[in-house]
Amino acid sequence: IQDRAGFDDMVGQSTLTLVSANGGTKVRVFKMASRRNDEGETDMILFMEAPADMRGNGFLMLGHEGRDDDRYIYVPALRRVNKIVGAGRGGAFMSSDFSIDDIGRPDLDEWTWTFAGEEEVDGHACRKVEATPVSDKVARETGYTKVVWYVDTVLKTSRAADYYDKQGVQFKRMDVAEIQDLNGVPFATDMTMKHLGTNHTSRMTMEDLSVDSGADPTWFTHRTLQNGF
Repeated sequence: IQDRAGFDDMVGQSTLTLVSANGGTKVRVFKMASRRNDEGETDMILFMEAPADMRGNGFLMLGHEGRDDDRYIYVPALRRVNKIVGAGRGGAFMSSDFSIDDIGRPDLDEWTWTFAGEEEVDGHACRKVEATPVSDKVARETGYTKVVWYVDTVLKTSRAADYYDKQGVQFKRMDVAEIQDLNGVPFATDMTMKHLGTNHTSRMTMEDLSVDSGADPTWFTHRTLQNGF
């Protein structure tokens, strides 16, 4: 699935809506861009536009072949770009239920994949695929001892996922509400992550997506992370 992308770059906007157990909501809006780099891996940058007190916060991921991706954050108040070390991969993304490691594509080589049967998700036939970390290091850094993916048998993309903590207990559930066709590639544009312990949910939607629009390679740099694009 990871190698099926039919486009070289994508630009758009994303809205992240956080909903607490008592119904309180917080909304973050950010501009996003991704591209396939010279190594055939994915570079991605996110730049916060709202709310006003978070405007300018940014996240940059630079994909690499055969080694760990580089991840960086920028907070204007600190006036410097900070690299996210391995242990930080499991941290919350923008205070949401998505982790930093959940943003972007999984590194297939970090996981052992096992077919676990078939199951319907919202009326769609899916194959269950269990992913377990290949090492204690991966489990420690991601915070997951197992992820169960529900892969649509027709579209070959995920409809849902269950996440298990260090004690082997499921503590998060991700559901995909909408999948759009982008140049022949199914792409999740509306997904919700729920923390089963706190009943806090985070919904991420993608809007105004355009592909092969000529994303500038200089966008995926520390300078752009600090200044926006």
